[in-house]
Amino acid sequence: MGAFINSSALGLILLVAAVALIVYAITNKRRYLAIYSHRNAIVVFMNKSPELYQQFTMNVLALSRKLNTPSNTQTRQPQTQIQT
Repeated sequence: MGAFINSSALGLILLVAAVALIVYAITNKRRYLAIYSHRNAIVVFMNKSPELYQQFTMNVLALSRKLNTPSNTQTRQPQTQIQT
């Protein structure tokens, strides 16, 4: 056992294993979308096209902006001018 620890074969095996782990981490990286609030954290893992998740993100942001606007604010109606 002691001779195997000092051999270069173990170093080669460790080097190959490290390279394999790095290649695996690069090729199989997980994409995720994290939505944080003061009460919750939601993580959505992505395995489809980025465009689909970008559309989902834009819809979530639009809905959150709509829900977080104060309901007592009045929106101004544009005034139309009538020329006679």
